Amino acid sequence: MIKKIVTLSLLTSSLLYAELEQKGPFISVDISLPIDSYIEYEPNTEAGYFTISKYEAKIDDNTYSYKLGYQYYFTRFYFRYANNSFEDKDKNKFKADITTYEVDAEYIPVFYRSSSDTWMIRGLFGFGVGYHYSELTDYTNPKYEFFFPKDTVLEEQHYMEYGYQVGLLLDTSWGIQLETGYRYRVGDLQEYKEENTNNEVSFDLDTSEIYFGLGYMF
Repeated sequence: MIKKIVTLSLLTSSLLYAELEQKGPFISVDISLPIDSYIEYEPNTEAGYFTISKYEAKIDDNTYSYKLGYQYYFTRFYFRYANNSFEDKDKNKFKADITTYEVDAEYIPVFYRSSSDTWMIRGLFGFGVGYHYSELTDYTNPKYEFFFPKDTVLEEQHYMEYGYQVGLLLDTSWGIQLETGYRYRVGDLQEYKEENTNNEVSFDLDTSEIYFGLGYMF
């Protein structure tokens, strides 16, 4: 019994007084809360070719992101993956299945370090670039035909997306990391252009969101 108590005490003591790691691989997951996010339908066509003009649907679904990367003193580099299905809830005109693959780089200066050297607060300033792998769904219903010409086959497409993020990161000597920030991204989702004419339309994604993350650095 005494041996177990001593072992537990030593383990607890090691955890409490472990020094902060400055570098190492990490994994994390975060949830994003949209604050000003839209899928925008943008026609650029000859007069009368499409039955509606510019149209947008606000996004109010949360997105989960998964990150795998490496932290090196005042920088972080990681891959981010996210997958979601967004639905036009205002007018029920379309749904969009979107998968995001992204590479991010961040500068994470130290704002405050505890006197016990067991935790610190960092700033977070970064940018990301990648692509959306997307598909618009529910186009078998005739009521959706005013977005694209009748009998148009909408396939899965992928286009570039990019943006920036700013926030705060809490590093601890136990390896646990907490972060919160603001993330902004823009990019195309789908495009259609008719041959031999000037008729073209696109669906674009413009997102502003607050996110909260939990991670672990090894």
